[in-house]
Amino acid sequence: MSVFFAVNSLTTAEIFQYTLQTHLQGLCGVKYIANDILVYGKTRDKHDTNHEKCLQRLSTKGLRLNQSECTFLSNTLSFFGQIFSANGTKPNPQRVSSLQNAPTLTNVHDVRSLLGIPLRDLTKKNTEFEWTKEHQKAFDDLTAALSSAKFMAYFDTQKATYVTVDASPIGVSAILSQKSTEQNDEKVVA
Repeated sequence: MSVFFAVNSLTTAEIFQYTLQTHLQGLCGVKYIANDILVYGKTRDKHDTNHEKCLQRLSTKGLRLNQSECTFLSNTLSFFGQIFSANGTKPNPQRVSSLQNAPTLTNVHDVRSLLGIPLRDLTKKNTEFEWTKEHQKAFDDLTAALSSAKFMAYFDTQKATYVTVDASPIGVSAILSQKSTEQNDEKVVA
């Protein structure tokens, strides 16, 4: 009975997600994420090979695609708030406009939703909330960085790789970056 309940509690979306992931498992250059099938390759020939294998797998499993909901041979892809291209990724301007046009923060709750130093100090207990020029500059710098069109890069096994970590008693974070050969700077890859 508990098995029936567990299966019965799954949503149709969860079952669909699991089914497609299972059917597409093992295909190179094919990812299924949140109702989207992404096919990619380093070269056009590799992409086309991966694409053909994906279509064959879907066909053998009895699945069909709705052509009106498909995009083929696109050089750019908007996905999860990012725009992907051969050059790397950048924030989707449509997704960051609300961040760029955000009102000035007016209380601790607002600041906690968008933390950054020196903004973090405003969330401490027994601290009077006072928005200063320093806080506004930190906020402006943060929103500019988050909505910057500066590309992130794709991971390249041939480039020097760096890991930057930070930790506190309540969390851990890390950034994976690589040196860009064209410009002498680091690009975030993850």
